[in-house]
Amino acid sequence: AQDTEAWRLLSGLADQKGKCTNLCNCQNTRCALFPQGANVSCEQKFHRIVLLRLDDDEPAVLSPESARWRALLSLTELRVLITLQSESRLDIVPPLPNLHTIAALGIPHIPETLPLAWLQLDKRDAGEVDQASAVESLCKFKDLRVLQLGLGLASLPRCFGNLGELLVLDVRGNNFGIGLKRPQDALPVELANLVKLTSFVGFANGAKQVRDTTDCPPKSHQCLPTLDTVRRANLHDDDGDRDEGYEEDYKCPGSAWSADLMQLPIFSWSNLEMFWVDACNLSASPGFFQKAAKAWPKLRTLDLYDNPIGLPAEGLAAFAGHEQLHQVLVQKCELHGVLPGKLFLRSTSLVLLQANQNKHLRVQVPPSCPDESGLLLDSWQVLLDTQDMKESEL
Repeated sequence: AQDTEAWRLLSGLADQKGKCTNLCNCQNTRCALFPQGANVSCEQKFHRIVLLRLDDDEPAVLSPESARWRALLSLTELRVLITLQSESRLDIVPPLPNLHTIAALGIPHIPETLPLAWLQLDKRDAGEVDQASAVESLCKFKDLRVLQLGLGLASLPRCFGNLGELLVLDVRGNNFGIGLKRPQDALPVELANLVKLTSFVGFANGAKQVRDTTDCPPKSHQCLPTLDTVRRANLHDDDGDRDEGYEEDYKCPGSAWSADLMQLPIFSWSNLEMFWVDACNLSASPGFFQKAAKAWPKLRTLDLYDNPIGLPAEGLAAFAGHEQLHQVLVQKCELHGVLPGKLFLRSTSLVLLQANQNKHLRVQVPPSCPDESGLLLDSWQVLLDTQDMKESEL
């Protein structure tokens, strides 16, 4: 909704002189929110605002002591507040009766009275590792449906298991496992209670972001670039030019999340549709594919790539009967054995399978399909390494 007509009007609310334009439609009166400390004269129009995104580039603190924060209190119909691109720091969220969606940097104080359903909190500065206690205050919002946290967390708090209405848990790019004796404790066992969860996103946990050589971690020779970093590098010209803001991600010993998937409290999520954990250092004990297939009958996408899973590919046959499964991404997972032919039948719903960069993987065409008539090769995509395979192995 950030590109709605309402927001386009709001983004042009004040000209450089601070005069009201567009939404206010008053020529000689200063506006409430722009600039800071201005007088209010278009109150009725402001009261109708339901979405507000602050993109200001002047550092300030939005707290009860500031005029801008007090101006926010007049937006009694506000539903959505976004400050991710703002240089202003939101210390305390205004206690607005209809505010159900917040996207902000850092961890502001959020009044318990808010009908909070969607929350996104991202870290302002990279590098630090926050403990689970930093976000325990969020456990009081029992009606949360979507929770996105990119705060450098080493683990999630146990009380997150009480968020029984949660549908989406997005914890990409944190520092799961760092400082923990058992990396699997990054997801406490209480999270097994999230039985309504449909989407879990946890990719790139513990990845080191490098923008130039000064960012290189100690013992960087032991670090490996993520698969996505290699892809981005291959897209650039040979002269080494990098776009502004370009960064590379590396998986380093002691930092990339190295849990065993079989030891995570994920198998009670019977409504799960997306499991997305690429670019970590995750492994899996034997039987993972079979257990996951049984636990997640509604699965649409299984995204494991760039992890040392190290399992026989035959286990993927357990997903052949999944009616909603759309894609399986298992490239660079150290899979071995034979990719089961059941995955290739036209009766399956799978349309994208990526299994390249698995050196010891072979492909089995089902005996019932001696030609391409029974395969999905005309309507879906399979990416494999075939240059080292014999014709009899394809």
